Amino acid sequence: PSPTLTNTPTYTSTFTPSPTLTHTPTYTPTITPSPTMTNTPTYTPTGTYTFTPSPTLTFTPTFTLTPTLTNTPTSTLTPSPTLTFTPTFTPSPTLTYTPTSTYTFTPSPTFTPSLTPTPGLPSCYSGTPPGILPSDDSFIKADSPLNNYGGDSTFEVRPDNSADRRGLIKFDLSSIPSNAQVTSASLYLYSQDEEPDQTTYLYRVTSNWSESTVTWLTWSLLGGDFDNSISHFTFIPSQKDCMLTMDITNLVKQWVNGTYNNYGLILYSTGSNHNIKYSSKENGTTSERPKLNVIYSVPTTTSTLTFTPSPSFTPTYTSTPSPTYSPTPTAP
Repeated sequence: PSPTLTNTPTYTSTFTPSPTLTHTPTYTPTITPSPTMTNTPTYTPTGTYTFTPSPTLTFTPTFTLTPTLTNTPTSTLTPSPTLTFTPTFTPSPTLTYTPTSTYTFTPSPTFTPSLTPTPGLPSCYSGTPPGILPSDDSFIKADSPLNNYGGDSTFEVRPDNSADRRGLIKFDLSSIPSNAQVTSASLYLYSQDEEPDQTTYLYRVTSNWSESTVTWLTWSLLGGDFDNSISHFTFIPSQKDCMLTMDITNLVKQWVNGTYNNYGLILYSTGSNHNIKYSSKENGTTSERPKLNVIYSVPTTTSTLTFTPSPSFTPTYTSTPSPTYSPTPTAP
């Protein structure tokens, strides 16, 4: 608020007639502030009534049990002997069938090859030999490493460092059980040529191959994968137009029992450079086709009877107490 100007009147006395020096007081207006109302906010708490229930005394009855001694009869066991049947077991012999294995051998028809007249020279079989045809036969050539000869009517063998030819032959023996007892295995190859200054070896092939795709190059080692540490038959190819008979029983046993995987044989020659041809399974003359004849037997089982006792029942008697009743007082 600002001060307010207030006009306050003053009165002056004048004396007449004679002039007299008179002191005449004068009044000078003075601004006197007047109080003004100032609105000053103040806070005054006001009370709010809230209803708070006060606890009310409620009477809840409770019940107290007071035990009363009563006489209640209870049962007490007093043992008395009673006859009871209790079974026990006494074994008696009963005929029981228990099979046991016994091995018997049923031989199949056998073929006895003719004796070899000269060491190193296989005997010549006359006629069409028994046995199974190859599943695959072919040959590979060092001087034609990309060529396949699986469909030819012959396979060739020749020792030549720059133009080697190596024969391949394989038979499917999967029909022979692995527990078969191989008694003989004869390989028959028909030779169309001869060279007395050569030696031919039958080595076990160590990786798989197919007659339709095999070449000089389709091996981990050029010219074939085979084990040359053991020759399973060694001969001199000096018998022309002869069905050569070769015993490879030990190798076939190892193929059948799983000692070696059956990947067939490779014909490998050394000596004079001369080409020897052998008839393949594609040859038009049936009697000249290669064969493998395996004679084996398979164990069979027979049954025998043994006696095993079975239990029988024999009664025995024991004493078991029976209950009696005697009253006794108890508290509830």
